[in-house]
Amino acid sequence: IRQEKPCAGRRRPGARTEHADVPPSQRQLLAQFAPLALSGVFFPLLPPVINAALARTPEPALALAALGLMRSLSQPLLSPLFGMRQVTTALARDRNMLGHVRQASLALAASATALLLLLCAPPLYRLVVERWMGIPPAVARIAWPGMLVIAFTPIDRKSVGEGKSVDLGGRRSIK
Repeated sequence: IRQEKPCAGRRRPGARTEHADVPPSQRQLLAQFAPLALSGVFFPLLPPVINAALARTPEPALALAALGLMRSLSQPLLSPLFGMRQVTTALARDRNMLGHVRQASLALAASATALLLLLCAPPLYRLVVERWMGIPPAVARIAWPGMLVIAFTPIDRKSVGEGKSVDLGGRRSIK
């Protein structure tokens, strides 16, 4: 391993230095923090924006009811994926472990996608939504295309990509 001295706070990404305890610069901290901060700001803003858009459709009450139905059907299947960001941050200490976390995340995402697509099969969808849940057919009809879209959202590289923020023996990020 080639050793090099840091030069005015700059260094090649992934380079080892003999001064591993040199704190990151403000610019490096901002580069790591900005994407996380922005996702934290935009995530809570999304529901009001969606509700405002749906309220302006030709049938706003049905559209908002369909959104509620889509959320209630998809959230239980997607909820295991919500914690993958924290799992990645906690466990990914090297490339090997990040690979294991990535495999687990993709397996959960594929399972959620498969279950959502199965639920979207018209006979099963009508059975669950209209007969078991008692949702009016007009709402069920509007929610079905949205469920198909939601079915493909679990395969989200953002959760796995959080590994880029993980510390590996210094300030090297996983790439």
